[in-house]
Amino acid sequence: MGFQNCRKGKMSGDQTIGGACPRRADFSPPGQPCYDSGISEADRSASHQNHKRHTPLRTVIVMLTALVLLATLFLLSGKKYPDMKLFRNFKSVMTEKARTSAVPSAAGNRSVFSASAVYLQDIKAGPPQFDRTARMLTESFFINRDVKGCLTIDGTPLSFPVVRGGDNSYYLSSSIEKKPSKPGSAFFDYRNLDISSDPNLVIYASAAKNGMFEQLLNFTDIEYFVQHRYITLDRRLWTDGITVWKITAAYYSDESEDPLLTKPQSGKRLLTLCAKGLPGGKSFIVLAEQSE
Repeated sequence: MGFQNCRKGKMSGDQTIGGACPRRADFSPPGQPCYDSGISEADRSASHQNHKRHTPLRTVIVMLTALVLLATLFLLSGKKYPDMKLFRNFKSVMTEKARTSAVPSAAGNRSVFSASAVYLQDIKAGPPQFDRTARMLTESFFINRDVKGCLTIDGTPLSFPVVRGGDNSYYLSSSIEKKPSKPGSAFFDYRNLDISSDPNLVIYASAAKNGMFEQLLNFTDIEYFVQHRYITLDRRLWTDGITVWKITAAYYSDESEDPLLTKPQSGKRLLTLCAKGLPGGKSFIVLAEQSE
């Protein structure tokens, strides 16, 4: 083996004119010394062909491996932090609201956290500790901006987002994704334009089988009524934060009666839950007053 001087001339592939160095023209310019490895032209050509065959396959394998790794990292991060975008949006809103939110007092012997404390606790905890109603509220709000809060009746399965539409019929048979739905959605009376201060907030939902307010009929039982007296309305994305309401009455009403016309008797704001669609043109009403 040794160095040679490649002759000037036109080269093609691994060939050179005049028996000069058996290397590609783009590697060893004419007239420049090149290294003669002593490998035969046949072996060099076979090696070049094998390299050409294997390169695309290697590229595909590398790309597939990279995709699998990226997908695995994405799935793992999703389990640890379910939705960072929602959390960041909610965190920014909570931070602002926490500065001005009111602090509710205890309702009876039931411990009620202040809105500010809940906001700050959520912010410090991060996504893994994101409480269930906060997540429900945030996720549903980013699905549909008609969402105006989350309703929870303590000790019952009743816990879901509440929307407000342009009338009092659309969401009776539509989901929050605005798709046809037999259970429908819970929704504020469209005339409740100022949910933060209206004297009577009315929330409707279907009382039919599997309807959102089907289980509201359990309040016809006196023991059930006594054991489930408190309603939480979570509006942490708005100025009123979390409000607590104490149930004071439950009764049947005619569909023709307008529940929004019910006036507060004690000077406290009312929350009226109206289960619609009962036989005989009836509704079932659960009435609650805001706790101080």
